[in-house]
Amino acid sequence: MRAKIHIETVKTWILTVLVLFSVVLSFKLWYSVPVYEAVDSSGYVGGTAWGPGKTVTQVLQPTRILVHLGDGRHAVILPDSDPYHMTRDLLRKATVSEFTPVTWSESVWESTVTKRSIEYDYGIEVQAQYLAQTLSLPSGMFNSLKARSLYLMYDADGNMRLLLKGDTAAYWAKVQIPADSLLEIWNMAGKLPLYALYGDAKHAYYLPSDKMKVPVDTYERNVFNTTQLMSSFFVDPSLTRRIAERDGSVILTDGSRGVQFSSSTKMIDYTNPSTDLYTTGEEMDHSLEKAIEFVNDHGGMEGTYLAVDGSMQRDITSSYLFRSYINGLPMDDSYFSIRVKMRGNIVFEMVRSVVYPGVLVKREDAYVLSGPALLDSLRKRGITNTTITDISLCYVPEYAEKDRFLLRPVWFIQRKGESPVHVDAVSGELWADNGGWLHGLE
Repeated sequence: MRAKIHIETVKTWILTVLVLFSVVLSFKLWYSVPVYEAVDSSGYVGGTAWGPGKTVTQVLQPTRILVHLGDGRHAVILPDSDPYHMTRDLLRKATVSEFTPVTWSESVWESTVTKRSIEYDYGIEVQAQYLAQTLSLPSGMFNSLKARSLYLMYDADGNMRLLLKGDTAAYWAKVQIPADSLLEIWNMAGKLPLYALYGDAKHAYYLPSDKMKVPVDTYERNVFNTTQLMSSFFVDPSLTRRIAERDGSVILTDGSRGVQFSSSTKMIDYTNPSTDLYTTGEEMDHSLEKAIEFVNDHGGMEGTYLAVDGSMQRDITSSYLFRSYINGLPMDDSYFSIRVKMRGNIVFEMVRSVVYPGVLVKREDAYVLSGPALLDSLRKRGITNTTITDISLCYVPEYAEKDRFLLRPVWFIQRKGESPVHVDAVSGELWADNGGWLHGLE
């Protein structure tokens, strides 16, 4: 009997010890904090523009220029090419006057794409103050004028007109352009690869009529000095603390703003949650300049970057995506792009990669599928024209070898009510993620 009582006593003590041990561990787990230490200011880099900077004019260029030749023939002119600079500079020779509002309709759109005309497409709505840097606009007129697309075309009397189309309004204008300059454009465009138009006024896209040659480049893999880049966001390094999280990511914060670096995605994410949406007290006119200045001060933009619309949220007032272009083709939005969200004229968030292309190592040529061949390949996979809203050619980076990657051309297909898909532009095969296109670059 005594032995039994003794055993029960021992079990009770053991159970008590285990409960106490569990409480201690739970307490330590609950109240433990990540490693939190002051940042060594010896590596601090101030707020100077230590990366390659851009101006508003440099990033606010057409993402593409279309030359409509009539008879169903079209030329697509991409950035960073001689035809692009030649056609873009045609606008600088134009003198514009007498703006007249016009109602945008499908019939107006059809008149621009079925007849001879030149179309300049921008990634964002361009304000009049920026248009005036390209076009000779009447001073003091239409300060609220905005345009996402510009069309140079002939009216019924054979006179050249300018059509400016914004998201909510459109205008006709008289325009004077040297006749010999226009003739040069028509002759030049007629020698370029021809494209065909698909879709309608709401969802129009252009595909090459025949196979088209594009470069497939291999680059060295460059990486920002992460410590310097993260430190550049703070004025006083003595007030900055470093937090090393359990997943391997690192956060720098001064108590009001924070910068997080993810070791898995190689992305930098800056946030300023203290920015008050309703008390910024500034107009929106300078948000684009402020966004570009901020990017210039924190890594800059290496190579060609163009501004396109970013995704909007309820707690921000404007959003910009600065998209990387190489050989005239855009990079897929997931790679090398810089996203900036604004509250008024103050940056609320910026997300960018610390990886970017370095020295060009090798260049090869590949031939991408023609439009008919691509659409036939898609039909065999159950993707028909009726579900497609847009098709565009872009690059995605693919691991080549140590510290190098190549840029693979892919067709990016957007669909109604469906997730977008990527198709290898050369083979027509659906692009398999396989753990991420940057697999092997981490």
